[in-house]
Amino acid sequence: MFTAAKVGVAVVSAIVVLSLISPLATFILELSENPSKYIYVEGAVKLLNETHIELMISLTYSGRVPLRDFTIAFNGMEVVFGDVTMGDYTKTVVLSIGELSSGLLRITEVSYKIAGLYRVRVRVG
Repeated sequence: MFTAAKVGVAVVSAIVVLSLISPLATFILELSENPSKYIYVEGAVKLLNETHIELMISLTYSGRVPLRDFTIAFNGMEVVFGDVTMGDYTKTVVLSIGELSSGLLRITEVSYKIAGLYRVRVRVG
């Protein structure tokens, strides 16, 4: 009598588990195939005047799984790209030269959520 209900619950449970694991598995598989260009970040600095610089941060993402809340932190500041899907993104930030206490621009952290489910935070240095 309860066999149909048990089978139904098992099928629904399997679908839920697969939908939770599938984005992470796809992300890991794609990352392992091309780790150096899967998520690629580069910056260009342009001197605006004697007190300010313009920092252009370019992000290229070649994965199929959407990334949510993509943020890059550097020198105590954050640049938020938001939701990222496959493609190229650019953000421009104007900084005063005085904000560069060490004289160097260094990425200190990159964070995002894989499909909005799994938080990834990579700290550098």
